[in-house]
Amino acid sequence: MDASKGFEKVGKNNKLKASDIKKIADTVIKRETLAKYSKVVSRETIRENGYNLNIPRYVDSSPEDESFDIYATMFGGIPKYEIDKLKVYWQAFPTLKTALFDDISSEYTDIKSDNIKQTITQHSDVKTFIDTV
Repeated sequence: MDASKGFEKVGKNNKLKASDIKKIADTVIKRETLAKYSKVVSRETIRENGYNLNIPRYVDSSPEDESFDIYATMFGGIPKYEIDKLKVYWQAFPTLKTALFDDISSEYTDIKSDNIKQTITQHSDVKTFIDTV
């Protein structure tokens, strides 16, 4: 497990937040493999690696390379694959995505609203979430 990105700097020390401690505990208890965070490996794999337990040997936590969509830069629009990376939010707010974006082609979308903040705060999914919390 590589939990090195889950801390906050407090003076000279690093301090884990409660949410990071919970994520670590849940990952260990459930024995989960999470991309860029943890990997469950067998004893055989550890044996094959000469009992080397260095985290980078098993978990690649390097940041993803930043990509640039030249077409979107030149002609406008937002690539759908960038919006799809926010799937956790679209699962929490199922109809917000269609309220915010309008398809302009099969690969690109554009923003519907001139006031994005108002569209989000006034959306029924968001209001329901806030009321529930």
